[in-house]
Amino acid sequence: MWKDIRALEFSKAQNTVGGISMSSKRQRIIICLLFVGIMLFFIAYVFSDKHKEPFTEHVVSEDEYLALMEDRIETDEFLYSIFMDGQELIYDSEENFYLYSVSEGGLDSFNPSIQINSYSSSVDIMFCEKEISQDLMLQNESMDFIVYDKTRYQTAHLKFTSLPVMAIDTDEEIPYTRDEIGMHMKLYDNGADAKEKLSVSDGFIHRRGKSSFMNPKGSYKLSLTRSTANSIHSNRMSLLGMPSDDDWILTSMCADDERVRDLFCTNLWAESFALDNRDSINLGTEFKYIEVFLNGRYSGIYALGYKLRNEQIGTSEENKDRVLYFKQDQVPYAPFYVSQSGSVNNFTIESGQKDESFTMFRDFLIKAYECRDNKDELYSLIDLDNIVDIFLYINFIQGVDNTFCNQYLLLDNQDGNYRLLYAPWDMDYSFGRYFSDESDLGEAYVLSPEDMSLINAGIVGNVIRVDQEAFSEKLREKYLGIRATTWSDEHIDELIGMYEDELFSSGAYLRECDRWKIADTQIKEARLSRFRSFVHDRLLAMDKFVENPDYQFLDEEEILTFGSAEAYSAAYGMFERPNNVRLLQINDARMLDYNYYIESMNSLGVPEDMVKTDGSLRDILCSFGDTAFYWEIPEDTDVIVIEGDGGEPMSSASFFSGDDAISLSLGNLTYHPDENGNGTFLLDDEVIYTDNNSSQDYSLRVFLFDPDSLAVKSIEEW
Repeated sequence: MWKDIRALEFSKAQNTVGGISMSSKRQRIIICLLFVGIMLFFIAYVFSDKHKEPFTEHVVSEDEYLALMEDRIETDEFLYSIFMDGQELIYDSEENFYLYSVSEGGLDSFNPSIQINSYSSSVDIMFCEKEISQDLMLQNESMDFIVYDKTRYQTAHLKFTSLPVMAIDTDEEIPYTRDEIGMHMKLYDNGADAKEKLSVSDGFIHRRGKSSFMNPKGSYKLSLTRSTANSIHSNRMSLLGMPSDDDWILTSMCADDERVRDLFCTNLWAESFALDNRDSINLGTEFKYIEVFLNGRYSGIYALGYKLRNEQIGTSEENKDRVLYFKQDQVPYAPFYVSQSGSVNNFTIESGQKDESFTMFRDFLIKAYECRDNKDELYSLIDLDNIVDIFLYINFIQGVDNTFCNQYLLLDNQDGNYRLLYAPWDMDYSFGRYFSDESDLGEAYVLSPEDMSLINAGIVGNVIRVDQEAFSEKLREKYLGIRATTWSDEHIDELIGMYEDELFSSGAYLRECDRWKIADTQIKEARLSRFRSFVHDRLLAMDKFVENPDYQFLDEEEILTFGSAEAYSAAYGMFERPNNVRLLQINDARMLDYNYYIESMNSLGVPEDMVKTDGSLRDILCSFGDTAFYWEIPEDTDVIVIEGDGGEPMSSASFFSGDDAISLSLGNLTYHPDENGNGTFLLDDEVIYTDNNSSQDYSLRVFLFDPDSLAVKSIEEW
């Protein structure tokens, strides 16, 4: 018993330090932790979460609204975020408004829960009189609100949309180049069936487009990424219910004041003909309307979508037998210009393979032209349904920019058996819209509904020519089928009505007009009524066309020809750049030799009888410039300079050795090489550019000098 008492006292001593019970100490720690937790919860409650109360409980009369300002001082120091229906609202700092994307089909969409998270002090929020309504959204009317504490207040405006909203923040200002910069993207999907309301990703962004490239309302490509400890990976996401991808297109539609043509035409092709080929390969893409904020500034309506993806068409970087090409310039038929690397001018490879995959394309072109008069052989190279589809579609939409460019070409090669499929892209020049001398973006309703846009040359033209009667019969059969379904008057009205509702009932079009100063009040008032009437008139014109087609064939050369892409591009760079000082450096004297040109074409697999006879550098320079002068160029000449637009041409064989100067009206242009392989351009002894002359791995190089600043604007090498 004595031992038990001593053991008990020893145990008590172990749990007592300095006369304080250890269990009591633990209790105090637990109490302190509970107190801290309660305080943190209280702080979060007071400063971050205003109860998620219904919106209507934060609406006051105008008198009450003004009274909140009377005893307070206006400030711009509040830092806060507003959440409505769980959605963090995006803010335009220049126009001082927030945009709420009203949830589709929700019971409380027009009376959402609201909370305000403040990062500076406890604040509340009140709205002046109005409540959220469809009419406010339709008219793009804003709602004034006040954020306030006991002594200060701050005001802003709230606007509403029924479209999804995207916010992009970039690491720096987006340059007017194709260089990528870092960005962070958030997309709120307000769709009733949205699986993910909020999509967030890092990534890269760069400008895209042709005629609209320099427009302030840019079009962009987004490449979504995710980061791990040591690397960056692609981040494939499904946005707005579209197929998962890491590359997305934001097209501004700035060439089209009605903001409908590209989206309507893209989705119409997908619905009409995307799967209409013998292997049911999906040749369709998709666009959906959204509103975009860029670096804290509202940027307007965009179409979010994607280009043809490898997984949908069965292509990959490793698959050399199925390649997706893109035709980017209006070149209807021969000649094709081929580079030493094998690439073909005006075409790009979109499916990731290297330039050697152009060999298959050249071989196909040669074979197609060799059998252009043999129906069975020619038909074996194409999919007739697809050829009829692309012809019908481009003609219906008046795709003037798609007759000979803005086309995907999917080429398949199975043991030498080729198959070509077409798909369109970028249809903003459609339904009356045409090129204009007054604007880089063209002009609407220049074409009449009776005007036709015919693919009547090249492969498609030959397919029509080889048996025009059979093609016309297939055309009528196909048209009557599609006219009764997807192109019926009722379905076309339904589609246009849906897009009209998205553009105008959301208030987005009025915001677009405010942001980009669109002054056409007729569109604001009549909406898409003119566009709708034009589309229906086009259908009536197509009804007549298919009954008695007039293909208006273009006169083509007797045989397909190939020329030098380097020579053509260099000459184009020299002569099609007015108001600049231009200099062409020829590093490889063989480029002026006709026999070398023929041998180069043969080495690329071009038969000698298909080599363009006037496609050498010397010939192409003649075709662009002063023929009499260029025939007199000495064989050892390695520099040609042209001043301004049509100035006196000059040549020098010793310029880059530093021995001779070239006399321009601007002054004497000289070149000083140094012992380290560098060289300096000087104009009247003033340095204008330093060149690393030791890494000249090019045959031709064109310099463009700004005539005012004398700075080098660009250097192009081949």
